[in-house]
Amino acid sequence: MEKKGLNNFISGFFLDGSISYKKRTFVLVLGYTMTACLLAIPGFIYVGAATETLPVLIGSILVCLFFLVAMNRLKLENELIVVFCYVINIFCIPMVFIVGGGVTGGMEFLFLPVIMDAFILLTGTLRIVSIMVFVIWDTLVVVFTWTHPWIIRNVPEGPNMILSLILSLLMSVYISLVIVIYQNLLLKDQREKIREASDAYAADARTKSRFLANMSHELRTPMNAIIGMAELMEKEDVEGAAREEIGVVKNTGESLLMTINDILVFSKLESGKLEMQYEQFSLDTMLSELIVETARLSQSKEVEIEADLDPRLPNVLYGDDLKIVQVLRNLLINAVESTESGRVTMLLGGQKNREGNIVTIRGRITDSGEGLSKEDLENIYSSFETYDSKKDSHMKKLGLELTICKGILKMMNGDLTYESLQDVGGSASFYFDCFVADIDPLVDTSIMGTSRVLVVSRIQHRRSLWARRLNVFKTVSDFATDKNEFSERINALKYDYVFIDDDMFGDVVNELKEEDAEKTYVVTDHRHSYGDFDKCRIIRRPVTSLNLGDIFCDRWNEKEYENEEAVDSFVCRGVKVLVVDDNRVNLQVAQAILAQYRITPIPAESGFAALHILNNVPVDMVFMDQVMPGLDGVETLAEIRLNKAF
Repeated sequence: MEKKGLNNFISGFFLDGSISYKKRTFVLVLGYTMTACLLAIPGFIYVGAATETLPVLIGSILVCLFFLVAMNRLKLENELIVVFCYVINIFCIPMVFIVGGGVTGGMEFLFLPVIMDAFILLTGTLRIVSIMVFVIWDTLVVVFTWTHPWIIRNVPEGPNMILSLILSLLMSVYISLVIVIYQNLLLKDQREKIREASDAYAADARTKSRFLANMSHELRTPMNAIIGMAELMEKEDVEGAAREEIGVVKNTGESLLMTINDILVFSKLESGKLEMQYEQFSLDTMLSELIVETARLSQSKEVEIEADLDPRLPNVLYGDDLKIVQVLRNLLINAVESTESGRVTMLLGGQKNREGNIVTIRGRITDSGEGLSKEDLENIYSSFETYDSKKDSHMKKLGLELTICKGILKMMNGDLTYESLQDVGGSASFYFDCFVADIDPLVDTSIMGTSRVLVVSRIQHRRSLWARRLNVFKTVSDFATDKNEFSERINALKYDYVFIDDDMFGDVVNELKEEDAEKTYVVTDHRHSYGDFDKCRIIRRPVTSLNLGDIFCDRWNEKEYENEEAVDSFVCRGVKVLVVDDNRVNLQVAQAILAQYRITPIPAESGFAALHILNNVPVDMVFMDQVMPGLDGVETLAEIRLNKAF
């Protein structure tokens, strides 16, 4: 029992995490120093050197006891350690060396353990400086005693010299072994604690991931219903304040839904469960939709969107297009939300590898918003992890979405860096890899002949943008800044294409009626028609190589620019669609949306009900929720395939 109690005391003190590492190590050093002194006493008595060595050894033991008591009673841990190292190295060990026979007695072996003590007890610059001082001091002691041999006491001779050398060597080995064994025990203990902490963290991460996934679904379900109902109400004959309030509900719901989705993606990134879904996609379609979406979002502000897209980028790619869209959309929306007035610019280019099967797409999205302070910028990636109601919530949202974008890009061999200056704006630079599925470029500029183009705009910045865009297509470009200059140019030359800013259209419309306006375009970001003759077409801002490519290659489609209030002509009479969802509100929203297209919706509130309907009623399509009680969406799909019910 006594042995067990002693072992528990030793292991409890030297492995107890509640006691500081320095304190435990210091007590260990004091312990083996006192033990070494006690073990040395019989040896010195045996060789007849007790008279002068005993006071030194006993004094060293008393010094250790003093520091041991002081460590337990005083809160001066660091100071006591430093003083102890210097007392032992500068005074105690040199005295033992002198009275113990010097080099002949093997006392030089003791210098190494005390230097090791300083190495494990001291830290940082103090450790380096102190060890240098101790090494120099020990060297001076040895050299001085070597040149002044009469200082050395109790110089052993014959067998005593051999015995003294052996004892000194054994003491040094003993102290070194104690240090090594203790360090190994600490390392083993730390590894065990790290393993336990890692297991606990993994279990906690799994629990948190499941919780977030479930909660995200539970939150998204009612949010989708709210947004769906708001969209349906917008299409009804509602005017004035009510329509504006419905728009607020819809926009707020979409913003909240985006935040919920961000939380879900972040939880998957953190737990390592976010997977890539590779598919072939067209880059031009993706970018066109993103640019149009961003331009619509910016219409409520005095923010102009600019997009500079390299037409040489490969158009048909193979990768996770949904995650690429998520990254670009988040960065663009954040840039717009950060800017009250000014510009948001997206630059996109890239380069293929030698084999031509992978393209590294590089981009930068900048804004002229408020920007971030230096302190906020340094903490941007961790700002969302702590809550402080006094801090800007927009910065926390930005930090979360930048972290998500960075994590997604790293999964595509890419990365993201964010820079910002207060009162100047922010800039997100990124890159990622995609497989090239086809050699066709984003915009084929090689088929363009030499065309003469007239651009009519009062704004210098817009004229500069036009010049850069048109230069890609190798056109001959002229510019008019007012009505008179337009008249001079249109009367003097025959132009293949005429592009007119919407704010100047009223000034030149009469002259356009007299000209051949077959390829005349009004540049606008508003959803209404211009002109009272059919040959005047619309091109939406921002002007990019994509929409210019459509025009120059005769792919301009009127439907892409039709009035927003125009009734959608798409109908599917006679089509039956089974809608499966355990949430009745979602079913109601889905039925109302499908009914707009003359589709016959068939509702089902469970997987079992869906199977029953499929076995008895012919349907053309199934829309099904994934998370449902009883038989969920995945299980229902498996039953459908197994029974060939659909």
